[in-house]
Amino acid sequence: MRRRAKPTKAKVESKRPEAPKSRGIEDARVRDLETRLAEALGHLQTRDRELVEAQEQQAATAEILRVISSSPTDVQPVFDAIVANACRLCNGVFASATKF
Repeated sequence: MRRRAKPTKAKVESKRPEAPKSRGIEDARVRDLETRLAEALGHLQTRDRELVEAQEQQAATAEILRVISSSPTDVQPVFDAIVANACRLCNGVFASATKF
């Protein structure tokens, strides 16, 4: 006699079709990311400008200190260096002093 194979139960998985994401939500997320990226880039540019400015100020200070150490008794070169560096940092015009 022949044994019958047990019938297998067919598993039927009911998958719910995923609801398509709303295009508006995706667009809003993209816009939000673009806004955040633009803000981050703006902050980065601000920091870069601040860094350059700080380096320029340090260079000016170093030059003034060099002049002070090279002429401890004569103050005129020190004042000239201060004025020249201040004008350079402020994008001003420096005209050498004329004696009256």
